[in-house]
Amino acid sequence: MNVTTNRSRICFVIFLLLFLLNAFVYLAFPDYTGSLIAVFKPKTNQTLGKLHSFKAVSTPGIFTFYNVCLERLSSPFTTNVHQISFQVTQRIVIYDQTQKRNVNQRIGISGPGGHPWNYYDIQFSNESLPLLNRTLSDQVAYFVSSRCPGNLHHFMEEEYIPLYSVVRLSNMLYPGADNVLLYPTPKTDHNTFCRNFSTYDEIMRTLHTNGFHDVYYNVANNTCFRRAVFGSRKILNDSREVVDHLIRSYNLSGICSDDKAKYLTVVTRTTRRIINIDDLIGWVLDIGFDKDFVRQVRFESLSIREQMIAACTSKVMIGINGAALQWSMLMPVGSHVVEMSWPSRSWGFFYAQLLPLYRLNYHKVELKDIRFNFTSYELRMRNGGKVGVEEREQMKKSPPHELWKWSDAFLHYEELNETLTNIYTEDQCQKKLPNLEKNRTGCIQM
Repeated sequence: MNVTTNRSRICFVIFLLLFLLNAFVYLAFPDYTGSLIAVFKPKTNQTLGKLHSFKAVSTPGIFTFYNVCLERLSSPFTTNVHQISFQVTQRIVIYDQTQKRNVNQRIGISGPGGHPWNYYDIQFSNESLPLLNRTLSDQVAYFVSSRCPGNLHHFMEEEYIPLYSVVRLSNMLYPGADNVLLYPTPKTDHNTFCRNFSTYDEIMRTLHTNGFHDVYYNVANNTCFRRAVFGSRKILNDSREVVDHLIRSYNLSGICSDDKAKYLTVVTRTTRRIINIDDLIGWVLDIGFDKDFVRQVRFESLSIREQMIAACTSKVMIGINGAALQWSMLMPVGSHVVEMSWPSRSWGFFYAQLLPLYRLNYHKVELKDIRFNFTSYELRMRNGGKVGVEEREQMKKSPPHELWKWSDAFLHYEELNETLTNIYTEDQCQKKLPNLEKNRTGCIQM
């Protein structure tokens, strides 16, 4: 009986102390309308009956900090980093009473190799988090390296998939998470190095962001994030989980299914073109592919959703290397991708190591008949500026790397016939029995 009474008294005392502590905060800081307890309480959200709570991420190059504030600098300064000039108006301050002293520190974070912005300058304070005139945010802020995605491949591999990894690991990959993405430098479509950054914003929204996608010092002054993750990199046990996430996010599960992937898709481009694409279509049909399911697709002319559908309904994709082949990641497991290139002169094979991670069958074909395209070169390397007749003749004698890079290709039957025939044979085997394998004359049962 006495034990029960003592427990009741202890609970009452604890409650009274908490009440008095909250009353003190209210009187001392009348501008603060929240609860003291809420300052330190992680945000949770009930979605489909599942309780979501933040999980700290701690792995090489990725750090989790608490009480991260953005405070106005008394003396803003202008800096120039990799062709981007900007004025820094705020500093990052992390309040941590376990620190022995106040210290300014540059922390290196995970980002693309050799990237100039893989760091943040932070002031660590050993003071308690000040509450007066502060906006305390329950949103999780992700401070990542500035990316400059000139095309889909760089966006996916350098920005989206690394960020997907840390958002998932921190358990914030759910509708309503309202995640905030912050960068150390401004991103602009007008800078030649950072063009196209807004092109893929709608894909970024699938990470349940709140729409803010900017440099950290554009956040409202004196905003404090209770939880923040610095750095991002690809951390996946299975690369297909990113594919599944994208398909679900775009409500394409009913379209992106194995039984609907019937097309042989030839990727067409405005630069690095296949000159004799009609010959390629003829060879494909002669081998035996169904003409009703052979198509040409110019991905750059489609919306993102349309590009995804074109990719996930393909069972074979053929194209000169470029960003459009990145969409092949959405193809069903066991599909075939043929990447054509001319590594002896310029382009290597970009997808040889990447696509097998998505459990796709990868084939590379080296092309020999490469032809200059000065129009493409002028567009991509001279911003439309013309190359004079004399300069053209000089470039033809000693072609620079960039001229080869934006050239076109004339295909020859012997370069592709064996690869395409083997793909067709395997496709026919799979139609007969799923456990059949191909050889040069037909199918053999496993």
